[in-house]
Amino acid sequence: MPTGNVEVSFLWARNNPLLINMAIKAVKENKWPRCMVQCVEKPGIHGGTQGIWYGMGKIALDWNVPGFGMMGSQGAYWATTGRIDKFDKDLFRKQVAAMAQLTGELMVADLGQIKPSSPQK
Repeated sequence: MPTGNVEVSFLWARNNPLLINMAIKAVKENKWPRCMVQCVEKPGIHGGTQGIWYGMGKIALDWNVPGFGMMGSQGAYWATTGRIDKFDKDLFRKQVAAMAQLTGELMVADLGQIKPSSPQK
């Protein structure tokens, strides 16, 4: 049943407080609705797992480099009902703006300061 809300999006960050804060800042500044920022390398606020890192963004985990990844629940190869008539251009613009902001942050960051706190297990 349609709710009128956009689908939930996921934004993953590596395990470094600066990277996590960059992700939260990008979501807020770009007014990205219903976005969950997750760092799967550490427990969530209630001590449980934050899930897994889906999609191509997982390369940052595999290579143990600073990075971000994002996915919407109706995005890429997950979609079974998404069609062009369901495309939300405003949400897309916010997602792209946030990811462009994060790319810029990575380009100017001191790599020593944004190094992931722990390697992938």
